[in-house]
Amino acid sequence: MIAARFKLQSLAPPWASRDIESALIKGLILAQPNNYSEELRQLLEVKLPFYLVRAKAFIHAKAREDLHLEDIEQAAGISRFKLFEEFRKYLAMSPMAYLKKYRLGAVRWEILEDTLVRNISVIAMDWGFSHLGRFSSEYRKLFDETPSATLQRREARRIQAF
Repeated sequence: MIAARFKLQSLAPPWASRDIESALIKGLILAQPNNYSEELRQLLEVKLPFYLVRAKAFIHAKAREDLHLEDIEQAAGISRFKLFEEFRKYLAMSPMAYLKKYRLGAVRWEILEDTLVRNISVIAMDWGFSHLGRFSSEYRKLFDETPSATLQRREARRIQAF
């Protein structure tokens, strides 16, 4: 067995074995959903099916509104089962989890970049979060800090700029 393996490796040029090894590692990493799945897919230019592109665009355009799964399903033009299956396959989350993550990211961006000094509760409610305790908990889970800590960091950065 070892002799056969050695002969096979010696027949293949070194660059080919590196490429095969790299492809195998990428395949294994992409096959198991993880925190970096979306970024890896973007780097590797995995093309999303047209209906997922439509669903994502719809979510981004209507994220401030009261969205329901039926709305996303209708915008994508596919069945609920297919929508869930494809979101899990390509984005490693459900459509509603994607909506929540998008909204949380938008709230964070507004807290960090908005020049107006606004209340975090107002920003969260503008992005569709009606239960502020749940919002704060989900925010902390995703960004590993509270919304108020993000605001304090922004204020500290602003003061240092002067």
